[in-house]
Amino acid sequence: MPAHWVEYKVKMRGLALRSDTLYFYTDGSSYSGPRVGGMGIVMVTVNPDGTDAVEDVPVWGHEGATNNQMELKACVEALRFAATLPNLRAFREIRIFTDSRYVVGNYKTAMFTWPARDWRTAADRPIANMELWRDLIGAIQQVRKRVEISWVKGHQKHVYNEAADKAAKASAKGLLKRPLDVVHVRRKITKQTVRPGCVPMQGQTMSIRVLTAQYLRRQSAHRYKYEVLSEGDTHGLVDLIYSGEGLYLKAGHHYEVTVNGEQAYPQVLTVLRELERLLARERWGKQASTES
Repeated sequence: MPAHWVEYKVKMRGLALRSDTLYFYTDGSSYSGPRVGGMGIVMVTVNPDGTDAVEDVPVWGHEGATNNQMELKACVEALRFAATLPNLRAFREIRIFTDSRYVVGNYKTAMFTWPARDWRTAADRPIANMELWRDLIGAIQQVRKRVEISWVKGHQKHVYNEAADKAAKASAKGLLKRPLDVVHVRRKITKQTVRPGCVPMQGQTMSIRVLTAQYLRRQSAHRYKYEVLSEGDTHGLVDLIYSGEGLYLKAGHHYEVTVNGEQAYPQVLTVLRELERLLARERWGKQASTES
């Protein structure tokens, strides 16, 4: 084992560590103003005397990264680091623990389902972060070990999870690499958080403000996060929507659009007009005053 590893004993909650397993605890972080993301990776092995050998894996953060991207990227980097270990043959399997349900809930689908669908869902909706998912598959194949990614509840005073969380925050505030992809971002007006599927798709016309705009090259589509400006029950809600390659909406701009009627794959079908920003904000203020 490397001489700089720190060894200590710790009581594990509900998990018996095995000496033939290589463990990683990973976490991701993301901050706005400007948007930056970081990763934390802690590697744990068990020595013959039962002590835990622990090492922080140094990784840089990225400009413009989302939390999901950093959670996913942390798993990729953990496996890439594992592949460089001279004693990797000594381990029967690799287990990664993360508090990201996004990663845990989708990594097997990314391995066995999405590639066969050309990285689209059953409803034909493009998969976000496709390149990172492909990197994860490649990293799993590279280590040639059984890899299991499991969920651990965050912020529960778990020593390794807390260490990964601390490292992820520090990574976001340190030296940063370039963005993982090009995503144009603007601040939202509403206090609502994004809830995919919260805006019903009924073929309606509505006014929206685009918060993020991302081009998905492989799937020839655009992906947006938007907030609803139109008056009514959906006013202020933040959701996701897509458009074809030939229809592009700019982040920070306000549009009157017609959408489709497919909740599983929400799309902008037509841009009727671009709204003046002052007019759009007046609409927002009028609706907000009636709700207060």
